[in-house]
Amino acid sequence: MPKISTIWFLGALVAVSCTGISNEKAIVLDPIRENREWQNVVAQGAIRKSGLSVWVPTNDLQTSSLVRVPRFVSTYGDYAPQSRFDRERFAIHPRETGEVFQLEAVRNETVSAQVALIADQEITSLRVMTSQFSGDQGMLPDPQIRFVKYIPVESARSAFVFTGNIYNIAGGEVSGFGAPNIIADPLVEIEEIRLPSYRAQPIWLTFEIPDDVAEGVYTGTIQIYAREFEVFELGVNILVKQPILPDPENYDFQLELWLNPGAIAVAHQEVLWSERHWALISLYYRDLASRGAKTITAPIVPTPWAVPWLNGGRHPQTGIGYPSTIRWIRNRNGNWEFDFSLFDRLVEVASEAGVHDRIDTFSLVPFDREVGRILTYWDEECGCENVEIHSTESEFYKSAWSSFLVEFRNHLVANNLLEKTYLSFDESSKDEIDEIISLVKNSAPEFIDQFNVAGKVETSDYARSLSIAFQHFHKEEVDNEELLVNIAQRSFSGKTTTFYLYGEPNHPNSFAFSPAIESRLIPWLAHRYKTDGYLRWAYNSWPNKNPYDRPVFNFIQGDDYLVYPGNDAPISSVRWELFRDGVEDYELLALLELSGADEALMNEAIKVATRNFDGRKKSITDFADARNLLLEDIGFPISPTPVD
Repeated sequence: MPKISTIWFLGALVAVSCTGISNEKAIVLDPIRENREWQNVVAQGAIRKSGLSVWVPTNDLQTSSLVRVPRFVSTYGDYAPQSRFDRERFAIHPRETGEVFQLEAVRNETVSAQVALIADQEITSLRVMTSQFSGDQGMLPDPQIRFVKYIPVESARSAFVFTGNIYNIAGGEVSGFGAPNIIADPLVEIEEIRLPSYRAQPIWLTFEIPDDVAEGVYTGTIQIYAREFEVFELGVNILVKQPILPDPENYDFQLELWLNPGAIAVAHQEVLWSERHWALISLYYRDLASRGAKTITAPIVPTPWAVPWLNGGRHPQTGIGYPSTIRWIRNRNGNWEFDFSLFDRLVEVASEAGVHDRIDTFSLVPFDREVGRILTYWDEECGCENVEIHSTESEFYKSAWSSFLVEFRNHLVANNLLEKTYLSFDESSKDEIDEIISLVKNSAPEFIDQFNVAGKVETSDYARSLSIAFQHFHKEEVDNEELLVNIAQRSFSGKTTTFYLYGEPNHPNSFAFSPAIESRLIPWLAHRYKTDGYLRWAYNSWPNKNPYDRPVFNFIQGDDYLVYPGNDAPISSVRWELFRDGVEDYELLALLELSGADEALMNEAIKVATRNFDGRKKSITDFADARNLLLEDIGFPISPTPVD
């Protein structure tokens, strides 16, 4: 039998701290050693004020979260790219202490907002606190306060092969001008930081509105304590409106994000499948559940996403590969045995964390299929691991997979998991699926109606769950009517259809340096195209053990992860927070539709929200305008308290 070297799938478990998440007091949240003098000059011209300058990005708290604050600010004059839009988004309007801003929300919603500050001298200790938010109707929970951290921007191999690059994706949100380029993305919950002079620091505020709170206005304050300056205070009025969003476990939005357990082990320096590792996996699945995630990612072979690499070898397409949750064993008698204990534990841990609707198993057709079908198993005869290449017509290959499918089916039946377990295929063609159809039919025909396919529209007839690459939805900015008819037919037949983004297109997307507003746009597109939700191939496939300092492995930065590793839990990002806000928008629209919203008005609201995919040019008020259009029509608004 032809053999290849064992596939590397996890990488060295080298002890290293998770940069950026530290208990050390007064750290600086960027990798910059010192400012360039001309950066100070530009910043001084932008803030037009000595001492401490505090402002609300976009000059409106309601939309303030939709842009990243550049670390090095500018006046964004006519010489700047997309100058008109940059001026609208990033103009700095220093506020006076005591000024009041307003937010609007519905019940059971989470609302994001930002405040930013800069000073012409170093702040050696910067802290932020809030007062209790209260009204005649009661009180709201204290908002969560996080500082936005800046990380380096790196080019990736994919930018030379098929993806865009920073120059045709990012707008004014990347700062540094090559000295170096940095981007605001991770959100760190830390008590105190240090802020060098002439560097902007955004503060991320997260307001959770309970489902049982009364509608009305709740008032509170944000206090900024900078050791070198007087306390600065901004007032906030939160207008809570009548609708109540469902809890995440009851979301209609079909969210499919692939979690990589191997990356968690490496980044957290834990032994793979140790008890501590399982505890961390649970925390990451809880984070997914908080966004309404529906699917468990369960590799059934080692490294289902391997690609050709150096010297004829193979490598995971991500920096850290996926370990299999099922161990394949060929015993001394030549018969196949399978250890399902890790698979069972993964399903148990994810389900207890709140993700339990579907189990996606990868994959009978792995990514490295162009060299043949790879079988990796423990051979008791030689006491070694074998990694072999076979054709789909090989009797050995068919015998191995037939044995697996029979035993897997029986195991799932015994554990009441068969109906929710799907055979999953990533970018497999119709021809490739045709090659294994008879194998599945003859071994475990129950799976024939439980195929999950991402990528190829031509596989629609096979896929009970189909995710379609976003590029197929519009041609030359015109919606693909034929595809929309296909989606409607699938929905009528009870099949699930989502769309997905990856390294393409440039806009919309959720790369680390994509315009932030695009992350909130993504769930709205599911409404526009009548799909059930959204898939992304990577929730936490970090490029290495330290994505804060080395944020790229092979793909464009942030394509393969939406969160960051912390000391004890996932660290959120600007992108992940705004995506959650977009999912809540989706649920609000679904709720309003059930409440009797006019169909023409619904379509108009969706048109407003999705009228531009390029976040560099998109109106910052599109989502608020769309929501208000519907809330006012249904009769949900209340009279706001005037803002001073």
